[in-house]
Amino acid sequence: MANNKATGLYTHPDPISEEWAAYDLYEFPIISKSDDLKTDFKAIFKDGKPVTITKTRYKLLPNELVVQAANLAANKTGLIPFDSHKGDWVGGNKTDKHIFHTGHKVHAIYAHPTEYTVNGDKMYIGAAIHNSIDSTMGFTGGVFSFRAACKNVVLSAGWRDWAYWYSNRDHGRTIESLYKRHTTHSIGEIIDNLEGVMIQIMERADEIVKSYNLLAKIEANAELYDRLGKSALPRRVLPEHITDEATPHPHGLSLWDVYNDLTAEIWHDKKTNTYTKIGQFSTLHKVIGAEIPANR
Repeated sequence: MANNKATGLYTHPDPISEEWAAYDLYEFPIISKSDDLKTDFKAIFKDGKPVTITKTRYKLLPNELVVQAANLAANKTGLIPFDSHKGDWVGGNKTDKHIFHTGHKVHAIYAHPTEYTVNGDKMYIGAAIHNSIDSTMGFTGGVFSFRAACKNVVLSAGWRDWAYWYSNRDHGRTIESLYKRHTTHSIGEIIDNLEGVMIQIMERADEIVKSYNLLAKIEANAELYDRLGKSALPRRVLPEHITDEATPHPHGLSLWDVYNDLTAEIWHDKKTNTYTKIGQFSTLHKVIGAEIPANR
């Protein structure tokens, strides 16, 4: 274990417990060299390598355990691993992964086999479960949608509210999301409630599809294009008629047309990672959601 002479702290060689030894995941107390007493911090190690230093009140939840629980809950609720989904979306694309990791975070992605139709396009709804072992992300779950036609995924949320979605009455507020801090909820509570979380997520599928169909009935206007141009969306994902004042706006496009074009640009932008895409989807949802009448 490491010593830090500059701060007078060192990592005690004995782990706090063997609770997660099966995952080669350990927590070690941080000791003050001045009085040889434990501090309010601990070091987390995975596979013998340091992960992070965090407060002792942080409750470690192994990513492997989350995946195991998510797989079981998905099976009970009719969700299937995203890589085995039978919709036309699934192909040889490397993004078609059931489980993927970013640093010390894990993401488990599932889809429901039910096919929806929005303005003639095939649409599917899925659920995503997220977790980290470095305190950068709490246990998170949410809903997303994806189209079969263009391999276009819409990750529908912000950093903590993965399921950030607009609806007619919400206008940009969360319709279904879950975020559990590792410091305020027991590990057993999080795992035991996972099946209910997935059920709650999928119960909102009909509402999401209903909102999509409503977008197809509303015509895009100059005010919408102006708001998109002034939004935080990068210019490279916006069409020329928005970024160039000399280019006239097209006529006859619905909000659904504009929405699909922009989500495709965001999803396929190779210059951004998943988290940046989530933030851009959130921005787009706020702008588009403002166009939906409050009394639909």
